[in-house]
Amino acid sequence: MSALDTFKLSYYPSIFDETNSLVSLAELIKIVETEKLKTQVDLIRGEEDKAVKDAMKKKLPAVTLSGVFNGSRIGKNFVSHTGLIQIDFDNVPDLDLLKKQIHADRFTLVAFTSPGGRGLKVIVKISPDVSLHNKHFTELGYYYFLNYQRFIDTKCKDVSRLMFLGSDKEIFTHSNVGPYLLNTLTKDQILFAAAVFTVNLSDSFLDGSRNSYVFKLALECSRSGLPLDTSVVYAENIFVREDFKRDEISSCFRSGYSYETPRFSYKKKLVSPIHSLIQLRTGSQCLDDAKLKPVPKMLFSEFWHEGEVCILFADTNVGKSILAVQIGNSISRGEQIPGFRLEAQQQVIFYMDFELSDKQFQKRYSENYENNYSFDPLFKRIVINTQYTDYEDFEDKLFTELETQLQKYKCKILIVDNITFLKTQSTETAKDALPLMRKLVELKREYDLSILILAHTPKRPHDAPLSINDLAGSKQLANFSDSVFTIGASHQDGRTRYIKQLKARATPKYYEADNIIVCRIDQPENFLKFEFIGYGDESEHLRQATTTEKKLLEKQILDMKNDNPQLSFRAIAKSLDTSHMKVKRTIEKSL
Repeated sequence: MSALDTFKLSYYPSIFDETNSLVSLAELIKIVETEKLKTQVDLIRGEEDKAVKDAMKKKLPAVTLSGVFNGSRIGKNFVSHTGLIQIDFDNVPDLDLLKKQIHADRFTLVAFTSPGGRGLKVIVKISPDVSLHNKHFTELGYYYFLNYQRFIDTKCKDVSRLMFLGSDKEIFTHSNVGPYLLNTLTKDQILFAAAVFTVNLSDSFLDGSRNSYVFKLALECSRSGLPLDTSVVYAENIFVREDFKRDEISSCFRSGYSYETPRFSYKKKLVSPIHSLIQLRTGSQCLDDAKLKPVPKMLFSEFWHEGEVCILFADTNVGKSILAVQIGNSISRGEQIPGFRLEAQQQVIFYMDFELSDKQFQKRYSENYENNYSFDPLFKRIVINTQYTDYEDFEDKLFTELETQLQKYKCKILIVDNITFLKTQSTETAKDALPLMRKLVELKREYDLSILILAHTPKRPHDAPLSINDLAGSKQLANFSDSVFTIGASHQDGRTRYIKQLKARATPKYYEADNIIVCRIDQPENFLKFEFIGYGDESEHLRQATTTEKKLLEKQILDMKNDNPQLSFRAIAKSLDTSHMKVKRTIEKSL
């Protein structure tokens, strides 16, 4: 038996199959090398339409290279880590050169041409400790950049990621290579590469903007604590060109290190003079201006896109915080949630958590307070300092400090859990909601943010479909938002939930009452989350009140009003666990 036979992988006949069988790495190599899939692969490589090409790839057999699964590729079915990791280089213009580099690399176990013909798939040995998987992936991304100035596909970070098999009779194997070990790179190398990756989230090293790019890189290196001379050496080794010399790079870095980032007050920005209230342009000018802006990418399927103020609301204990943390975790890792889409790049997210204490947070993201989940460093959680007691001008102080941190980390994603904490009053009226939403929208425009705001519902009947009217302070909150979606609790059991789309500007509303997304809240290991089940009709998940129950409730409402005419609709609704609108309609109908 060869060393390659010892690695066992989960093999799926296609992406649509939920059952799998075990194959060895040696068997995988044989499938690719003997060109069993040549007919399918040739058709894929000859197809020009990207959508058609992607659909064809999904019919190829595939393996989960890093994880063995007992059935479908969901968390609870994970069995063990394989000790392997997948590295993909996509759309490579100099593929032959890349092959020579990767074949000569000391960590390459296997490498073969991708099914599409324009990329390279690489297999590397790592530790089989699943808790270290993401750290290995991140450091390998830095390794390939520093050594070859190549960027890997970040979507391969997921342990459950499928590797589609291809056809390559020249597949490269080196069975005697050792594993990639963490800290193969020095601390300074990691800091420099991390700074490059951060700058690349918003900029590129291209002709016409090279000085600007290197200056921004210098700022990042300075903030990370990397010595100036060390940064300059790394930058010169990577970015020198015939028309972009070492002295020019050195000059940009010295300017960046001597530059002091200005600090601005959020309060001052709000009251700064506006020179013109309106902008007047032709329709064509508007379209020309729009062409200069990037197309918004999905952050959470069609529910939330880049640049949007989005509201997620639900009743208490339905799971809006669970889903919000899961969305933030997905973006910070650059990994989509199974069943949902993520188009945006991996990036920093701020999660303003005004709901849970640290211990409550640990309960959700550990196994009974042991084996804590490893969040990516880009997931930043903001809580209120319990030692802070000066609540005068609390709101202005909060926004000012938030703005400082947004500038420091160049954060573009903000999740607020939840909106009621940001005001000392309730947000159930337009009067309270309006100034709050104005501040959040102002913050979004000032820093080009994408904001997800969690909100609650007032008392509502559980046999009625969810609508935008169930959002507390619905008129003003919804008017200031770009998109709104909600979570409903299914009457079928205590863990089933459904997600419904109520407002969208970037896309049509795909997930309305007849096409809701059904999920189940589960904690298979150390991460409490929504697990995608499928699609359904909202009516299947609503509690259907019997005629007797309806008549009894109406009688109780009228009896309470007759006994105490001074009681408000809301007071009666709270007492009977129903909505104030139900009380209002019942009383008005009886008059």
